[in-house]
Amino acid sequence: MKKKNLIYAILSFAVVLAVYCIVFLVIPFAKSASSWITFGFTVLAICLSGGVFAYAFCVKSPKSKLYGFPIFKVALIYAAVQFVGGIAICIVAAFVNVPVWIPIVLFVIFLAAGALGFIATDSAKGIVEQIDAATSSTQTIAKLRTEVASIIDICADANARENIQKLEELLKYSDPMSCPETMDAENDLVTKTAQLRDKVQNKDFVQAAALAEEIKIKLAERNRLCKLYKK
Repeated sequence: MKKKNLIYAILSFAVVLAVYCIVFLVIPFAKSASSWITFGFTVLAICLSGGVFAYAFCVKSPKSKLYGFPIFKVALIYAAVQFVGGIAICIVAAFVNVPVWIPIVLFVIFLAAGALGFIATDSAKGIVEQIDAATSSTQTIAKLRTEVASIIDICADANARENIQKLEELLKYSDPMSCPETMDAENDLVTKTAQLRDKVQNKDFVQAAALAEEIKIKLAERNRLCKLYKK
């Protein structure tokens, strides 16, 4: 989330909190101990919702933001239930004596349910993000395999084709899982593979064969890095 949007979100929660406090304090109804307990728990619910919002959406990845919605939804449901339950307690407490243990037990249950919901949805978010990260980390090699296979299909020169097929074989047995230490090498592989396609399409088969050899050397380097940093 952009800093400007985060500031707007914080201001929005601050406005909601201020309005609630003003309304609660200004409306002339009998405020018992139960009413003040309700007030405290409701203020806490609004503040927690704001904190969960910041936690759920203050990320760079669009997918992470998408996964943040279920987390924030739990916080909103908790705040809404607390708000409605708080109004009910305040109305009842204005006419009859409500023992303080009733709102305490009730609101602690609401809070515990919200906390459990947050933990469950946050854990699910983490698992989904790990799966996405693992999927994304295999995309580069998968795309290179597809690209090299398509280059072979359009290569009309036997010698160049043989070299590119060897490259395809090396890609086939390469570790598909990338890591941060292999990113530079993989970016170079992507660039050189695009150049290889251009050479083949322009029928510059001598240069294509030489470039295929360069790519194999770079791929072998990338594979060594994979083994080194995954130990």
